[in-house]
Amino acid sequence: INALTEKLPAAKEDFERCMEINPSFVPAKVQLAFCIYKTAMMQQSALLLQGAKRMFNDIISSHPKHADAYSLFAQLNQEMQDFEPASKNFDTAISLEPNNPVHYVYKALLVCQWKRDIQQAMDLLKKAVTLDPKCDFAFETLATLQVQSGDFKEAIENFDKALQNVRSESEMAHTFSIRQAALAQEYVTKVIGLIPPRLF
Repeated sequence: INALTEKLPAAKEDFERCMEINPSFVPAKVQLAFCIYKTAMMQQSALLLQGAKRMFNDIISSHPKHADAYSLFAQLNQEMQDFEPASKNFDTAISLEPNNPVHYVYKALLVCQWKRDIQQAMDLLKKAVTLDPKCDFAFETLATLQVQSGDFKEAIENFDKALQNVRSESEMAHTFSIRQAALAQEYVTKVIGLIPPRLF
């Protein structure tokens, strides 16, 4: 919870405590490495950043079958605009967990940022929602891209599917707000004739 709410010092303590209790618990190591990375970004610390990268490399070296290690390392790579390593790490995560929709969503976001390839991103997202028809993250991301492509009807349908599967009030509020923004954009585009700038 602390990590999700960006309470990074408390999150770091939680993960370190977890590792003290069970040193072999790999998910705690992975989350600690990502927490250190986030702290490095907030503090603009090159030293912490190198430490986070080293932790990820150590985890992957000792646990080469742990998909989340590759996926979170890929997110670090992507945020640092190291796109080739990010793509490779996402691909490894997908190969290790081919039925996990989240890896496909993050790979789709990378493809959008790196190559501006909306079609490939859409294909990845459609694969994600096929694998898990209750993955609100996948439906929301797919709908956002469909808005950018001018496919408002399908976008609204997918926002509605995301809303049916959100797990908290804050997620519902967020998804509903971007759904309403999509409706407003549709009005501006179709009725007024203005074309809003594209994100990708």
